[in-house]
Amino acid sequence: MAIYIPKGGLCMTCKFKINDCSQLPFSTMKPIKTYEDGYIAVKCEKYEHEAA
Repeated sequence: MAIYIPKGGLCMTCKFKINDCSQLPFSTMKPIKTYEDGYIAVKCEKYEHEAA
């Protein structure tokens, strides 16, 4: 069974990084990378770059 997760590098620079995003439908988002352990990293549709 695949487990969909947001790409961590995006989360680190997202303006919503302090929010709990676990309810977002990651399985419907664009895959970026598939890992050998079954995890699939996706590009989060809610991602917005944090202001400098």
